[in-house]
Amino acid sequence: MWTLPDIDALPTESDLIHARRAISALEEELNLAELRVERLKQELKTLRIWITPVRRLPFDILSPIFTLCGEMDWRSPLFISAVCRAWRETVMNTPEAWFLVQVKRQQNINLFGIYATRCRQHLLHATLQVASQIPELAPYAHGIQCIQVPDLPASMEDLCFPYLKSLRISSETSKIRLTQIAATHFPSMRHLEVAGTVIDPWDAPPVDLPPIDSLTLAFRSSHQPRILRDLCKKLVFLAIYFTGGLYSHAGFQVHLPKVRCLKLVRYTTGVFLPITLVTPVLETYIQHNSFRTPGSLIHRKVDTITHLRFGDISSLGAFPIVRVLQISIPAYEVPRALRKLEDHNVLPNLETIEFIVDSSYDAPTDDWIKQHRPKLNLIFSEQRSTIALPGTIESWAPWPYYRDVDWKSPFTISAVCRNWRDGILGIPEVWTFIEIGYGDSIEWIMDLYHKRSGQCPLHVGLDDSELLEQLARYAHRIQCLSVPIWQIDHTDSVFPDVTSLRITQYYSPMQLPQITTAHLPALRQLYFTGIFENPLPGRVATGFPPLHTLILSVYRDGELGWLDVIRSCKDSLVSLEISMHDSVSLDEPVTIALNSLQCLNFTIFRSSIDGLPVKFLTPELKTYIQMSQVSVNFCGLLHKDLKSVTHMVADFIPDFSDLPVVETLQLSLSFDRCVKVVRTLTRAGHDCPELKFLELAFFGKARRYPPFEPIVLRQWDREISPNLSIQFYDGNWIREPQGVIEESCGADKPCNVR
Repeated sequence: MWTLPDIDALPTESDLIHARRAISALEEELNLAELRVERLKQELKTLRIWITPVRRLPFDILSPIFTLCGEMDWRSPLFISAVCRAWRETVMNTPEAWFLVQVKRQQNINLFGIYATRCRQHLLHATLQVASQIPELAPYAHGIQCIQVPDLPASMEDLCFPYLKSLRISSETSKIRLTQIAATHFPSMRHLEVAGTVIDPWDAPPVDLPPIDSLTLAFRSSHQPRILRDLCKKLVFLAIYFTGGLYSHAGFQVHLPKVRCLKLVRYTTGVFLPITLVTPVLETYIQHNSFRTPGSLIHRKVDTITHLRFGDISSLGAFPIVRVLQISIPAYEVPRALRKLEDHNVLPNLETIEFIVDSSYDAPTDDWIKQHRPKLNLIFSEQRSTIALPGTIESWAPWPYYRDVDWKSPFTISAVCRNWRDGILGIPEVWTFIEIGYGDSIEWIMDLYHKRSGQCPLHVGLDDSELLEQLARYAHRIQCLSVPIWQIDHTDSVFPDVTSLRITQYYSPMQLPQITTAHLPALRQLYFTGIFENPLPGRVATGFPPLHTLILSVYRDGELGWLDVIRSCKDSLVSLEISMHDSVSLDEPVTIALNSLQCLNFTIFRSSIDGLPVKFLTPELKTYIQMSQVSVNFCGLLHKDLKSVTHMVADFIPDFSDLPVVETLQLSLSFDRCVKVVRTLTRAGHDCPELKFLELAFFGKARRYPPFEPIVLRQWDREISPNLSIQFYDGNWIREPQGVIEESCGADKPCNVR
């Protein structure tokens, strides 16, 4: 190796030659050393994993952990079975881990067979995204205990779920008839929840109903549902959500001789409610009032109540024999509530009180308890109650319907026992989702999750943008970030690994230079619900990240910063979604070449929008979506060049000659227009020769008539179009478009792109 003769002397030509050779040799030696270090690290990691205690955990410890994982995420048994042979054998012999299954798309129906086989004698809890999937469950009907679905098919035909105990209909727009939930379809059903409307009137003909003893309903008008009349003598639990406007006080009265738990939720500001309940044996009463609704008692007969969940301090004196009280109030109202409880004539039989507050609160000292309520058990909880009142749904109903997956669940699991703690600490993937709210200690949370998540990327959501600067100190390994407003004051705040950023506050202003590779060098996905303002005079945006996915909104004419955003990443964009809240006018048309774009999505929110004076050149476009959120006539295509599109979603009839290579077409239309589309696209020589899948969504009067599918299909000549599949939409599209945001991970952050 050549050595430097004299460091103070100027190098000669010969010295330069020798020095360059020495530099090359040293660089090569350094590269080899770095490669050796990486190999040593990998070998060390492999050995540490090989001897880790979690690999030696016996079946009796791993099995309950895998069961909990199956409850938190229905897909976890599939992931666990792919880890190693020992874990696969354990999870395959843990039927409790396979009881929960969720189907979002038609092609996932076959998962029912897998889960039904592996959960053995345990019954499945199924969540469906589309009502039309219900008939597909017929082969597995004997193995299903609970179903959650947006709506029910208009005709249940011969479907029967003999062992189903719980049915939850989750769509607020659903309209259910008693014949759809009759005992012939659900002979063993005990719990029914309908977020929509049970439309049978009070004087409707009787229907043989299942032995339902738990019912949850929504009242949107003074309509008196027949289901209450038929079940009033059977119900043990009843929940009613008053969601209508001003009810007319009609004196509608129902006797409920067996109801022991009553839950009433008021969303209406009206004084009168459309129903009076008579509950002679009521024990548990729960009442919630939404913001700006009266806090007074809805149910007046309270002298039998022993367990109470309420949110109004002033009415506490109305309950003479309450023993357990859960009261949800702001933290600043706790002192006033305690002063009221100092009077022993208020709730004289009270044994336990739980304050459910919105932020941390310093509980009163033992001296206060000894002085005023020596026998009182006083509990403080944040956000969620810890006591399950007798008879309430959460004390017995299936886990997936009444409990959210909590990012703090690893703490709960680790507190069960030492074995569970060791197990959960050995699974870094469960420590990757974090939601930091007002008043949380960001230092403690991030230090802990950084340590326990190993090398897994983190998904972080902030409720307060002021915490962003503090979070920058823990920026390493944060992959997805959700904040109300993006505001970084220090130039040295860098999030080197963030690939997905979600800015959630509507109408929040932001300028293009606020997002740069200096702060977000790896950013590839941006979701922004605010306003990109026009750049300041003389200020040029530089260093904008090369985004792959961009979701933005156009709120008002004249603010054209969103165009600068698109221009800044035009060469890298693969997916672009624009929400049009206002029309756009330009002095002259603008053309932007998006040579890599594969998915373009427009959502229209105003009827005055009649076009877009921006022309996008999209030679690689595969998916085009244009939908309106308002009732408007077709405003015209916002993007004209569709010659390369293979998948289109729209709420109008496009010019089929513009779609020469389209393979999948999904249209939301009136009934008459759907018939016209089928007639056009099934005739010989139509303009879409490559079309293989047509999905139609009906709206309007045709939805009142169940046999509308045969009416449409009569227009379809299968001999002319043997390769065309026609489906009917009910809730969610069966075939999801490629390239759009599929779902949010962690704290509502867009991470997965199809």
